[in-house]
Amino acid sequence: MKKILFKALLSIYAILTLLVVISDLSVNPFNLAHLFFFIGCAMLVVVAFLKTSHLLVLLIAGLACMHIAAIITGLMNDFHLFHHIVRAAVSLTLVLMFLRIKS
Repeated sequence: MKKILFKALLSIYAILTLLVVISDLSVNPFNLAHLFFFIGCAMLVVVAFLKTSHLLVLLIAGLACMHIAAIITGLMNDFHLFHHIVRAAVSLTLVLMFLRIKS
């Protein structure tokens, strides 16, 4: 049950982020932040649906890519510290959930 909940939350997080990025692309030209968001979401989808030996590394790398993208976006527009704190808390929660499932 925990594994299903983790995969569901991770998938929802990746899909919602992709929807926001695609929506942003309809208004703004493609930039480096979009690339980092796409790479990060792809890594999260791999963690949610595939079985490889390096899932923790992919999870952390995917979340890091999304943090980098959010920082780039914040520097181009308005940097909101609270947004990054919440994003970090969500990322930490996902990593801790993953570790709990794997142990």
